[in-house]
Amino acid sequence: MRIASSLIGVLLSMFVLGLGCEQQSQQEREEPEAKQPASPKNVTKEEPSSTATKNQEIFQAAEAASTHCKLPEGTNIDPDSFGVSATRRHVLFLEPGADLKKKSESIRRLFPSAYWLLDTQTGKLTNILDLLPLAEGDGKLLVKPRGLSANGRYALILAERIKQSKAKSSRKKGYTAFLLTLARGSVEKIAEKVVHAAWIGDKISLSSLSRSGQEDDKEDTDDKKDTDDKKDKKEKGGRMTRKMVFFDPVTKSTTELEMRGIIISGHPDGTLLVFGCKLKKMTKAMNLLDLRDSKMAVINMKGKVLRKLKVKPLEGPAPSRPIFSDNGKYFAFRQGRLVRGRKPKKVKVRIMATTGDEEQTIKEIGTPIRLTDDGRVITVGNVFEVEGASVKVWDRDLNSRTVVDHVAAAAIVGNRLFYITAGESPLVKSTKLEF
Repeated sequence: MRIASSLIGVLLSMFVLGLGCEQQSQQEREEPEAKQPASPKNVTKEEPSSTATKNQEIFQAAEAASTHCKLPEGTNIDPDSFGVSATRRHVLFLEPGADLKKKSESIRRLFPSAYWLLDTQTGKLTNILDLLPLAEGDGKLLVKPRGLSANGRYALILAERIKQSKAKSSRKKGYTAFLLTLARGSVEKIAEKVVHAAWIGDKISLSSLSRSGQEDDKEDTDDKKDTDDKKDKKEKGGRMTRKMVFFDPVTKSTTELEMRGIIISGHPDGTLLVFGCKLKKMTKAMNLLDLRDSKMAVINMKGKVLRKLKVKPLEGPAPSRPIFSDNGKYFAFRQGRLVRGRKPKKVKVRIMATTGDEEQTIKEIGTPIRLTDDGRVITVGNVFEVEGASVKVWDRDLNSRTVVDHVAAAAIVGNRLFYITAGESPLVKSTKLEF
């Protein structure tokens, strides 16, 4: 009886949501977008400093933002999972586990209540977790969204059904990688035992570990699991890095490099941000204990080291997912962790050139969401604040201007900023950026 009541409530909410989005979509079709006003109202005006360049004025926000849809009241959003397809039709965001209120924010984000796919044209809201082959079984569903492809056709998800107490061990054992085709709303499994995955343009990098470091390593049995975990801590061997692999979602083919390590992010031109690599001999595997002390580096597809970084992704506050400029000259990431209900410590945004030692640091709390070809960056602040965060544009002299306030999550597609408003009645909105 209780299940039936819950089901009726969900269907009723989706019906109301779809109706509201349909009415809003109709209004948008009838009312053309207003032209760029000479003096935008929702941009904080600041007098440029003597060292500021004309590029400081390159970003302008439209006077009135378009509202695409209203989300159900009280919807909780994981900001790092928010994404918008290149077609601007589909919006993705994860809702942390509602039944884990006594658990930490990081645990609730690992075991979400839903991973929503919103069609802004029809108002249809689909829970992707219901589409995964792992939807039923023992334990809870651990989910790690890995963003959208550059062409806007696909989304990448790492998932596994495990017990909460085994969440840490899964980081080295690996997850199952799934590919979501947005237009069809269908999911397919593409790989297993993946410890990290990232979009490199329209292709996917898949990184994994094995007991021997070889590609034909046999699967661990349940009987050996506890013993193996203890050996990983005591032995210098343990799990080893495998060869770097790329997967093409269109042809379903894989390409294997001779280099071994874990790809964090990259650019379609072949510039890769990695760790877990023996930089003097890329073909040699690195064991788990050395991996924990490994620092990030920028390399190319041939294994040439372009830049070494003094950042350890597996130690202390983890950086945000790095982003690259379109020309591949710069990359940026947030160093430090943002957690709901906790005061941020040592959080900053780092902007670096892929070669040489050029670097800039924004000491204000923020996460980079767009990086221009000349090194300017757009950031979204601490979205866990009660009133939400501000989206700001930073020029090369680190002068900033505010585009919009009270934001719970944000992403940029083309010349348009998409965001979810903070508060009990969140809206999916967008505003045009001139640059």
